[in-house]
Amino acid sequence: MGLFPFLGARKRPLRLIGIILKCAFIITLPLTAIAIIGGTINGTLISFWLPEQVKLNSIAFSTDFAAILQDWGVPSFTFREFQNTKNDFRLRRLNTNDWVGRLGFIHPEQYAWSLEADKMMAGLDTLGDIPSLMYDENSSCEAPPKEQWVYISNVAWPDLYKWDGAFRQAIEVGYAKGRINSTRLFFVECLGTGKFLCGVWNVKAPSLLHFSYEDDFVNPEDIQPGLTYRAGVKGLRKVITRVIEFPLTDAYTSLPSTAFSSEREQLLSIMKGDRLYEQFEPYDSQSQEFNRILDYLEIVWNRKGTTLNQLYKVDDWFTKNVFKSLHLEDIYSSIHVCTAFITYTIITIILKPWFFFTHYFWEFLGVDEFAPEHNPWDYFMKQMNPWRLGFWGNLFDEFWKNVTIREEAENQRLYKESGTTKASLPQRTEVLESGKRYWA
Repeated sequence: MGLFPFLGARKRPLRLIGIILKCAFIITLPLTAIAIIGGTINGTLISFWLPEQVKLNSIAFSTDFAAILQDWGVPSFTFREFQNTKNDFRLRRLNTNDWVGRLGFIHPEQYAWSLEADKMMAGLDTLGDIPSLMYDENSSCEAPPKEQWVYISNVAWPDLYKWDGAFRQAIEVGYAKGRINSTRLFFVECLGTGKFLCGVWNVKAPSLLHFSYEDDFVNPEDIQPGLTYRAGVKGLRKVITRVIEFPLTDAYTSLPSTAFSSEREQLLSIMKGDRLYEQFEPYDSQSQEFNRILDYLEIVWNRKGTTLNQLYKVDDWFTKNVFKSLHLEDIYSSIHVCTAFITYTIITIILKPWFFFTHYFWEFLGVDEFAPEHNPWDYFMKQMNPWRLGFWGNLFDEFWKNVTIREEAENQRLYKESGTTKASLPQRTEVLESGKRYWA
């Protein structure tokens, strides 16, 4: 009998705390409702987007795997090797199967590349693993330079994309003035043979990856348990990698804050030997993944004319005019992040059995699970990929913009030569615009 009053005494404070929390939630709900709704939507989007990226990386690896098997030419010089060296950058290209060796580094034996599936001792993502890279001082191969740069491009087309053209100009100027002669440069095509690497590294174009190795030998305690290297521990130096994404802000360049930095100057200022890359933190896979999530959410929320875009404007107004004036913007952001994390966790727990079931269900039926005709959801996500829409949409818009400008200039020329009114001329730009709307 004496135990029940004790339990009742303990329940009363808990009940009181619960009532206080409920009242606080109801009172603040008009102000926090937007953050809760936005966080819930973000958590839902992320929970579907992350598995989609894993599947896209798997498909990219399968494509690279098939391209290697189907490569043709003489053994010492195949068509793939020709593309690796004969390109507009006049640099060597890094691919999924050779990037570690070309840089002069080694991976753990458990991460070794093999064309035989039964010899793959770890997951596919380990083929692009950066934190486990080591430099073997005792290797018989030529020692790599202390610093190496890898330029991340979409299609490596300097004549079409301004950042690719700026990179080609930067390396020409850098080599001419001796600024980068002590380094070695490579490039990766994110829409070509490096699609898998860009996906695993979570990098986007244009970017620079800086590789260097430490002066001191690695300690055995610093090596992840279970991993071994063919050279043993003696003579290994840890590789440090940094990711620099462009365009840069003025704080990262060597130019004054009042000067305008062109694309070429931004690239050259990082590579020219002033060690400005040290302003960037070493590579962290979780940070890179978080950056890509933010890019994806920014694309989704900034689509004009959508409900999410209107909700984003309301959220931005609340942050600037209400919470910032009350110095509570950190609390508002915390509510948003916590709601997104909780939503993501719940949906992931629910969807994991579904993904597991569909994977083995298609395997049991002998159907390729990556084939879009067998999975309507995969086909929908593939068509709605924001990077795909953004790439072709921007390319299409630039094409029609150039055509319209040229036709407008032609109309102006005819107007000046004939002396007629502009209205009497055939307005071909209107026809082009109608054609653009038709094809869009």
